[in-house]
Amino acid sequence: MAVRRQQLGISRDELARRAGMSTTYLGEIESRAGDFDPGALARLAVVLEVSYEELTTGRTDAPQGRGGPAAHPVLVRLSEQE
Repeated sequence: MAVRRQQLGISRDELARRAGMSTTYLGEIESRAGDFDPGALARLAVVLEVSYEELTTGRTDAPQGRGGPAAHPVLVRLSEQE
């Protein structure tokens, strides 16, 4: 959440204001995993321009180069040039 806030160039105070919560409560959400008010999290998702699911469970797609193995991986000996 803090990373997305920084990507958007929004201060913690501004995000809290836009989401209708105190800066202290936002700090608790950013720094701890826990059972927070779903309505508050939904408001944060809107301001951060992410889905509620992405905000609460993380991204489901892996960054480029971080995907799983191929369906049928094959080990191939590479030449020195390769």
